Parts: sequence; structure tokens; C-alpha cells
Amino acid sequence: MKILIFPTSLLIRSNKDFLFHLIYFILKSILRIFGFNLKSKNLFLSGDLNHYGEIIRIMGAKNVFFCPNLSPIYYNKFFKIFPFIQNDNYPSNFDFLKPSFISFKKAEKNLNKFDVILSSIRCSNKALNILKKRTKYKNIHCIFDRFDHEEVYFDIKKIFRNFKETQFDIYFKQDIPINFKNKKIFPISPLPVKNITNRIKQDKKIYPFSFVGHYQKSHTRDDRFELIELISKHFPTSKLIYSHDREHQINDKDLKKILVSTKINLSPSGRIWDSYRHTELVNYGSPILLPKNDSKICGEEWIDLHDCIIYETKFFEGKWKIINTDELIKKLNYVLNDDNLQKSIYDNYRKKVIKEHTQKVRSEYILSIMRKTYEEKYKINLSN
Repeated sequence: MKILIFPTSLLIRSNKDFLFHLIYFILKSILRIFGFNLKSKNLFLSGDLNHYGEIIRIMGAKNVFFCPNLSPIYYNKFFKIFPFIQNDNYPSNFDFLKPSFISFKKAEKNLNKFDVILSSIRCSNKALNILKKRTKYKNIHCIFDRFDHEEVYFDIKKIFRNFKETQFDIYFKQDIPINFKNKKIFPISPLPVKNITNRIKQDKKIYPFSFVGHYQKSHTRDDRFELIELISKHFPTSKLIYSHDREHQINDKDLKKILVSTKINLSPSGRIWDSYRHTELVNYGSPILLPKNDSKICGEEWIDLHDCIIYETKFFEGKWKIINTDELIKKLNYVLNDDNLQKSIYDNYRKKVIKEHTQKVRSEYILSIMRKTYEEKYKINLSN
């Protein structure tokens, strides 16, 4: 099976853009010596590859083509050389196998040689023009939509954004309301993790809860700030570092030290339910507290007090609010006072992530849907 990928522009960032961020980081470091502090500047990378990047290793680079290219930051060791990349929102964002590349011109001429075409919901206009000619050939079209889509929870008619169902065979989407049903649409949440590290040996966990992150009233769901305030009030010895302008950012070493020293790590909503914390926090030896999902997810549902600790939310009076805060505090005290329960929840959490939410597992899931859809449409067995 050969796959052609038209990625989002965030995956094909130019070297000039990368150089700008490098110079900014060096300047920021120099000025800090003299007492000046430049505001942190994120690189704004894409998390798309977290879901399907391992397809390159599974299928082999000769069978996976990116058009027109892929920024080298994703497939080489830049992320180990330049510390500012560590502040990116997705810790598992790097170190993928380098795929094959093909120009727009050659892709258009050779569309008949690809079995599957995967296009980002934000692919280029050049890619969209090529996709119009796809129907002449025996292949399938998959749309990949990992961009936050808050509107869809209030207006289901916007589920496919600006596309019509006749324009694609498969729609992989992050935000799918629980009750929505469509044979062409498949969930991709939560954001998977790259590696599961060895179990951390941490004898003393000094913080009841911890959270390092930001919130923006115009974007972040309100329950994040409500949860932080609730924890701060009832568990004042917790480690809570947050801001609305990313001034809270700390280095990777200090962050890990906090996370491994915490009994329960917070993984609240962001703009939507999904968060990289839901799976990434598995590497720090503690259970997580997260909201009940209001979107469809890959794998089995999360189970309260089994593989996580859940709080429920409801959209009410224009805000996302936590339901039954008194009951939540009682439950949290119950877990904090039982070390064996904490260990049991974490062990099940770890098993769940290994089974359902690593990058390799997610890529295999996406590949299986592609293969099955192609075989059903054309009555061809791709394994032959």
C-alpha cells in the first residue's frame, strides 16, 4: 500500500522560520545575563505526526510520500540540540523516520500510483486542486482533522467543516461529539505518547497535586481554571504554576522533578477535552485527574478510580463548569489517603496507555481503517 500525504503547513515550516526562532532563543539567553527577560516565544509545531508519524516506520519510507516536504525538525535531532524546542506543547513531537518526498507536479502526474491519499484539513490550495482529480483513479481519500473544533459541540452541522461527504472516504477527527454517528468518521483522541519510560522510583511524593500550564479565558475551557482554584483552596501544599501569557514556563528538568514528586497529576481540559497530558503524564509514576470526555475517543472509555480519577463538567450559562465539587473533593481526599489505591490506579493507567495510546498503536489503528476501507471499496486484498 502506497500513501501520499498532503500535510498542514505547520509540518512544512521553512528553514528560515526555524532560524528565526533559533536566533530569538540565543538573543533571549544573552539578554538574560544582563538582567533583561524577553517573553517566551513558542515554535508552534504541529501534533499531527503524533498520530500517524509511525506509519513511516511500519510501512517503510519508500511507501509513504509527503508532498512537498516535511520540516527536518520532525525527523532529525534538532530537538535535542536546541533547548527552546523543549517548551513546545507536545513532548512526543519529534524523532520520526524520514519519509519520501514528492513535488506537487509529480504528485499530480502520479496520483494513480497511490492507494491512499491523506490530507490535512489545512493542507495547501495546491493540494486541494490536485485532490479534485483524484476521482479518476483507484484510491481513497482520508481527511485528517486534529485542529481544535469547539463549535462542533454546539452545532453538529459543522462536523466536516467546509467539506462535503462525497469528497472523502474517511474523516479522522479529534473532536467528535459522543452521540454523533457516521460510518466515515473515526476518532483520533487522545493525543498519543511516543515512548513509555521505565517505571520511576520515587519514594517520597511531597505534593498532593501539581499542574504547570497556562489558561486563556478566550480559549481555554473554564473548568481548567476552576479546577486549579479548587485544588489551591482545599490542598494548599499542591504545586500549581500557571499563567495566561506563558510566563509560567519552566525548564524540562524542573518540570519532571515536580511531576515525579506529585501524588496525583492534573490533566484538565484545554480548548477542548483532549490534552497531551492525558497520555504524556504516564511517564511520571502517578495517577491523573482528568475530565470526563465529551468526545469520542480511541480505545475503551476511561474508568473512574480504575485507570484514572474523573471529574465531570457541564456547559452552563456560557461556561464549562465542574459538576458536584463537594463530591469531587471527598473523592480526592479518599484517594490521597490510600497509597495502595493510587498505585493500583496508576498501574492500570500505564497498562491502558501502552495498549491503546502509543504512537505506534495509533498509527496501526489508522492504517487498519485505511486498508479496510480500500479493500471494501475496490474488493481488493492489499495484503497480497
